[in-house]
Amino acid sequence: MESEKSPAITVLFALPDEARAFKSNIISTTVRVAISGMGAAKAKQAVESLFPRSSERDLLLVCGFAGGLKEGLEVGTVVLPDSILSSEAPNEALTIDDRIVWIVEAGGVKSVKGKLVSVPRVLTSREEKRACAERTGAIAVDMETFAAVKTAQALGVRCVAIRVISDGADDSLPLDFNAFSNAQGEPDRGKIIAYVLLHPRKIPALIRLGARSSFAAKNLAAFVDGVIERL
Repeated sequence: MESEKSPAITVLFALPDEARAFKSNIISTTVRVAISGMGAAKAKQAVESLFPRSSERDLLLVCGFAGGLKEGLEVGTVVLPDSILSSEAPNEALTIDDRIVWIVEAGGVKSVKGKLVSVPRVLTSREEKRACAERTGAIAVDMETFAAVKTAQALGVRCVAIRVISDGADDSLPLDFNAFSNAQGEPDRGKIIAYVLLHPRKIPALIRLGARSSFAAKNLAAFVDGVIERL
C-alpha cells in the first residue's frame, strides 16, 4: 500500500462482497481498490495506512453498502451523502467538497443526496432503523463513512462517499450480523453456516438478502465505474 507515489484514486470498501462486482476497465497505476473491514476503527486504520503521505493528486472514494432509513428508498439506490454524522459524536457533522460532489453527479446517473449517519453496530431491525432516522434525520446508515472521511480530511486527502442501499427502512435482517464477524471485521462464514444449519428456517430470508446485496453491489459498481471514467 505504501508505494513511492500514491495512485490518484483509491476506492475503499469495508467488505469484499461490496467490492466483488467492481470491475473498472481502467484500473491501473492510477486506481487502486482496498478493503478496510467493518467498523470505524478498521476504516480509520485503513485510510491512515493507504495515505502515509498525501498529495493533491489523491482522491478517496468511500464506497459500500448502507441501510435505508428513509421510507421508499429502494434497494440498489445510490446515495451521495452531503452531510455525514456519527452517533458517537452527535454534535459533529462532516461535509464533502461541493466541487467533488458535482463531478460525481455530473454523469447523470440517478442518485439521492442526504444525510448519512455512521453507527458502531449493524442495525438489524426496522424498529432500530426507525429510531435512528427520528434521532438523526439521516436517510441512510453505515458503520465506516464518518471515520474514513474524517481521517482523510485530517490527512488532507480529498474524498467523497458513495453508498448503495442494500436493505430498506422496513427490512429487518435475518441474522444479527454483529455476532458473526471475525477478527478482520468481516462476516465469519463458518459461524453463519453453523448457525443456519441449526436454524434452517432462516435460509429463504438469507437467500433473499444475498440477492438484494448482489443487485446493490452491481449498481454501486456501475456507478463508481462511471465516476472514475469522468475523473
